[in-house]
Amino acid sequence: MHKTEFIERVAEEAGGSKSEAQRYFEAVEDVIISALKHDEEVQITGFGKFYAREGAAREGVNPQNPVETVHIPARKVPAFSAGSILKGSIS
Repeated sequence: MHKTEFIERVAEEAGGSKSEAQRYFEAVEDVIISALKHDEEVQITGFGKFYAREGAAREGVNPQNPVETVHIPARKVPAFSAGSILKGSIS
């Protein structure tokens, strides 16, 4: 499911307009991104937790020259951990 389809289904489920659903979805995106940038976690009880984790520095392979190695620096990467309600609803 892509973003557009997701927004349409949220609007349908909530009984609102697509533009309203899109506005709220984009607000949720912005809040999560802002929180992760500031090293905060976003925990939605039962659904899951969004957080930033540290990706270690490592050596990689240059795709243009597979013989050459490239240093990949450490960086923060977004992560998600599913909550119990989400996990239980899929099985």
